[in-house]
This record gives sequence, C-alpha cells and structure tokens, in this order.
Amino acid sequence: MITLTGLIVLFLGLCFLRVPIAFAMTGSSLVILFSLGLDARQVASQMLRGLDLFPLLAVPLYILAGQIMNSSDLTDRLMGLAKAIVGGVRGSLAHVNILTSMLLGGVSGSSTSDAAGIGSVMIPAMTRAGYSKELAVVVTAMSSTMGNIIPPSIFMIVYGALSGISIGALFLAGAIPGILIGLSQMGLTAYLARRDNLPTEPKTEMHERLTAVRRSLLALVIPIVVVGGIASGLVTPTEAAATLVVYALFVAMLVYRSLRPRQLPGVLKSAAYQASLPLYTIASATIFGWLVGYLRGPEYIVSLIGGLTSDPTVMIVLLIVFLLILGTFLSEIATIIIFMPVIQRLGDLAGFDPVHLGILVVMTLCLGLITPPYGMCLLIAAQIGGISLHRAFKASLGFFALFVGLIALLLFVPELVLFLPNLLLTR
Repeated sequence: MITLTGLIVLFLGLCFLRVPIAFAMTGSSLVILFSLGLDARQVASQMLRGLDLFPLLAVPLYILAGQIMNSSDLTDRLMGLAKAIVGGVRGSLAHVNILTSMLLGGVSGSSTSDAAGIGSVMIPAMTRAGYSKELAVVVTAMSSTMGNIIPPSIFMIVYGALSGISIGALFLAGAIPGILIGLSQMGLTAYLARRDNLPTEPKTEMHERLTAVRRSLLALVIPIVVVGGIASGLVTPTEAAATLVVYALFVAMLVYRSLRPRQLPGVLKSAAYQASLPLYTIASATIFGWLVGYLRGPEYIVSLIGGLTSDPTVMIVLLIVFLLILGTFLSEIATIIIFMPVIQRLGDLAGFDPVHLGILVVMTLCLGLITPPYGMCLLIAAQIGGISLHRAFKASLGFFALFVGLIALLLFVPELVLFLPNLLLTR
C-alpha cells in the first residue's frame, strides 16, 4: 500500500510540475519499478502489449479520416446544413454550433478535433454577432464532447478493445445518448437566448435547406455506413476505419475537389502527430496500469467502494464520482486503461449490463474534457476565444450540471442506452 501511495504521489507531483500526462505515468512507473527491484524490461514489454490489440489500429485510421475531411470543406458544408436547419431561431449561431458538433461527431470520432475545427470558425463568428466570449467558448467546448459519444468514437474503440465488449454494440448504444446531449444543450441555449435576447440569423427558405442537404449528403451517410457495417458484422471496426479513409479521400479529392494532392503530405503529417498522442498515452498507461495492478490497487478500490455500500445503484454512482475526480487530472484514455479492472469488477458486483456501464463510463470521462486543469476541449476553446480557463469553466457550470443530470437519467433509465443494441444485435 505504501508503494502504491508513492506511485500516485510521484505521478501527481510530476503532473503538478507540468510534465505531460503520458511522460508522468512512464516516469513515475520507472521509479517505482526500480525501487521494487523489478526487471526494467517490463516497461518495454508492457507498453508494447498495450498497443498489441488489433482494434486499436482503428484509432489512427479514424484520426486520418477526420484530418482528411477537416482539410476539405466538409466542416463548412455541415455548418451550412446546420444553419439551414436552425436559421431564424433566436440564438441561432449557438444552435448552429451545437448541431454542427452533432453532425461532425458522427464523422470524426474525436472531441478535441471537433473543438478545434468548429471553434476556430464559430467562436469568432459568435463574438462578432454579439454573443459573449464566455458563451461562445462554453457552447463550443460542451458540444464537442459529443464527438466521443455519437459513433464512431475513439473512446469506445479503446473501451471495447480492452474490455472485450462489442464495439458495434457500444456504437449503437451511444447514438441515443449522444442525440440527447445535443438536444438538451440546444434546449438550455434556447432558454439563454430568450433570457439574454441573443441575435437571430435570417431564416432560410425550403430550397436553401434542400440545397444544404444535397451538399452534405455524402458526409451524412458516414455514421450510418460505419455503424451499420460494424453492427451487421460485415466489417470490423478497423476495417470500417480503413474503408472510411478511402471514402474520405474519394469524396474530398474527386467529388468535392476541395483537397489537392499537394496538401496530402501535410494532412498525413498532422494525422501522424494527432495519432501519436493517444497511442503513446495508451502505451504509457499500460505500464502504469500494470504496476497499479501489481500493487493490488484495483482490489483496494473495489473493496473500499464495496465496503461503503452493497446497493448496486449507489455502487455505480460512487464509481461515476470516482471517474469524475480522475477526469480532472488524468486523460480519458489513460483512465480507461488503468482502471478497467475496477470498472469491470464493480460492474459485475452491481450486476450492470456491460454495454450500459460502458456508455456511462465514456460519458462520465467526456466530462473530463471540460474540467480543469486537464480539460482539453475547454482549454482549446478558451484559447481560441481569448479568455482564461477559469472564466470558461465558471461559465460552463450550467451546461456541466445538465450533462451530469443526463448521466443520472441514463443510469436510471437503461432502456435509452440499450434500446438500439437490443433491437439490432443478438446479445
């Protein structure tokens, strides 16, 4: 127990010194590994083992597909569709921001890329139109969380690969919660728009809406094809990701003609960089998680929570609170890898459906994307908006409470999560 405490204290100390999370996990693991007299080759062995999962190949492929589509005019087309749908509504630019995140979430699978791509366009546009910087930043950051809930989702790929749960089932289970997040955020935005008398964009005519749908149609079919192919068993998540890369290249270069061959090296370079971040985090979290397991950390946490209550629902609530705390300083992918044994054992003790539990975990970890000091989506949006992280988080508390309330709803009404998997899959 003392050594486990030392590992955690050392890790937190490195984080406090602003050492990147992945390097903090590797560094603290090395120190404890040497202090225990364990074979140093365990570091390389465990890190390679963490990456030696075929479904994880889908992660860089989805990132590459997202980079290809972001480098074309796909985001502009989806934004035009969103504007055509909600034009004329008070606070319409905020609604466009949220609706674009919903549409782009079904394409990119990454919240941070959505926050950067949409935020760079919508935050300046909203502030010029008279919205406060705080509202523009908060709407962008909170709506971007849908990128890892609406399928395809990188978080769900990692969760499914490590837990053995069907990734197709997780994708289907995330569809309704993702839509509910978007609709609830639009509902809160509508209230704020009336309260603060936010500006309204011109209403679009029916022919303009039909044109916007036609221009975006090739992008709109992506989540249907990807999730449908995986759920039907025609393709694996990795094969679906590879197919999506080819499809994205075809659409961007030959149909939209918005991506030139000379731009490809830059797109590939950017995708390689973006993919290296989660993959190295997975590798470093594997050695850290292996060491936590070696020091019997999961048994301690499970016994602690199990000792506090025997009620299944309360047990999962405590797990959610635990994950919320972790999300403030630990990356979401690292949390999944390190604490998967805890999540699975508590889920078994509580008798929860593993797909239901997986969606609750992913949604809870998505809140970590907007909670300081590690909240990457809020940090990206705040930097674009030119305000402090503290101001941004303070302004986000209403949306934060709404998100927590939705997690509670899904906890007590599992049918909202399990309806599509039970309808379309044999489980």
